[in-house]
Amino acid sequence: MAAPLPLHHQTRTPALSSDNSPLINLDNINNSNDQPDEAIKIFYRMEIENVKPSAVTLVNVLTARARARDLRTVKRVHKCVDESGFWSHVELKTTLMDAYCKCKFVSRAWDLFVKVVGIFYLHTYL
Repeated sequence: MAAPLPLHHQTRTPALSSDNSPLINLDNINNSNDQPDEAIKIFYRMEIENVKPSAVTLVNVLTARARARDLRTVKRVHKCVDESGFWSHVELKTTLMDAYCKCKFVSRAWDLFVKVVGIFYLHTYL
């Protein structure tokens, strides 16, 4: 088993890329090594240490947990998205919808889709 990835130990300013330094490796964990459990361990460590994840971090965690069909964590990340105000991040919104579908919670994915289309409509036509 590989040694745990260290969290950034100097800067504690929320939502800076340096705070998300261990999650640079999440892309490798998700895509190359296929280790979704490592992604969630890092995410939970970030929560414990009050390190706020970036939108890219949340996309990686959602991808990992959707593969594991972990609806509880998908809902937890969704709450984090709502609290962080990342709704302008298109990839995060689509990944969240995809995660709900993969976890067999299609009605929630549909609700999000309607919300996203509604926001797009307001910005485009009003």
